[in-house]
Amino acid sequence: MIISRDPPPPAAPSRAASALQRLRALAAWNFVASIVGAIAWFAWQGVSGLMQADPARLRINRVPLGAAFLVIIQIVLLLLYRRRGELTGMVRVFALLLGTIQLLQSVVVGWIAYSVYEQPFPTAVQEVGWYLCASNLLFALVGPPVTRRDG
Repeated sequence: MIISRDPPPPAAPSRAASALQRLRALAAWNFVASIVGAIAWFAWQGVSGLMQADPARLRINRVPLGAAFLVIIQIVLLLLYRRRGELTGMVRVFALLLGTIQLLQSVVVGWIAYSVYEQPFPTAVQEVGWYLCASNLLFALVGPPVTRRDG
């Protein structure tokens, strides 16, 4: 009787594992695409607001300070994502925290502004922000698995 000391061949991934891998890849691509899309959206809104000759229209179309802050946070998240091999799991934790805080802040402040000042709710800028926050949360919950580098 011959006993083999070689490890058994790896089993083929199950359908559930394969679907989870596809979902994780989709979440990672959506995370990056949502950040790039939101930055482009807010930049376009800022440029179109700055190109107005009438000061009254300039104030209406200008991107609020909160959107600029959101863009800065998303750029930091994108830079952290690029270094995800060195920062084990940190990108997903930051994406979860920031996505949750931004989503709650956007909904609560928007609802209060609608209730008290009768401002329109939701606006296009809020909807883009909600998509961005939802993408951050999706990435944080099902994003790429945490891998450690030994060495």
